[in-house]
Amino acid sequence: EMQILADTELPPTMRHNALILWIIRLFVEGMRAGHVVGGDGFEQQFMEKIHVIRAQYGAIGDELQGRMPLAYAHIVQVLVDVILWMYPFQALSS
Repeated sequence: EMQILADTELPPTMRHNALILWIIRLFVEGMRAGHVVGGDGFEQQFMEKIHVIRAQYGAIGDELQGRMPLAYAHIVQVLVDVILWMYPFQALSS
């Protein structure tokens, strides 16, 4: 299965979708064959959880590309300004 996944034409950032589709396919086939016991509500809950997992995968890239919070940039700027403003006084006293 790993070799099949590696041989696919999918870009590396989309290979997780193939794994999720495999999981869904195995779940549906298991429900049809009677290996997984549960009603329609069970299947709906499973699909909702898979949807949440898929959404979290999508959010990882967004988090990595996200910008720094504006408040953090402001506090760093204030700290640098204070240090630069105070440096001459500190140098004069030593």
